Amino acid sequence: MAIDAATERGILVSNAPGENATSVAELAFGQLIALSRMIPMFDRGTKQGKWPSGDAYELDGKTIGIIGFGSIGQKVARYAGAFNMRVIAYGNYQDHDAAARLKASFVDLNQLLREADYVVISTALSASNYHLIDQQALARMKQTAFLVNISRGALIDEPVLIDALRRKQIAGGRLMCLKRTAGIIARAG
Repeated sequence: MAIDAATERGILVSNAPGENATSVAELAFGQLIALSRMIPMFDRGTKQGKWPSGDAYELDGKTIGIIGFGSIGQKVARYAGAFNMRVIAYGNYQDHDAAARLKASFVDLNQLLREADYVVISTALSASNYHLIDQQALARMKQTAFLVNISRGALIDEPVLIDALRRKQIAGGRLMCLKRTAGIIARAG
């Protein structure tokens, strides 16, 4: 065990849940804005001497679906309130007091995927949610929806997501996953 090996060497290992919640939630919103406003694509095109164009979207009044409503998901919900977004959430951990305070409502996964303009994944990986976002899940999403994963990469079937983006099945995706050296950012179109 890695913890045993660290302990033998005098290295303290601890779990600090929620310590990075603010940073990760802010990163998620940065990615939502970057995708909605096509910032990476416009920047890349401009640097190549082009004047790219495309549809940019506002967050105001849209629906955000948060998969995982722990400390990070709750921070994302709080930030969504500043953008006048409707907040729906899905997950095993359902803090109804926090949801009421943040004006969020719990729904099942199918409803979240159908209704959300933005889906943010902020849940732990387990055997039961491996490839939670697969071909069937992506098919339930709006064609105009954006997906941002700030959790483990294995929650999404990445080849299926890349194919969905190529076919313009959803509007865009950003994977900022733990245990990944480089994220994937893509905007259909």
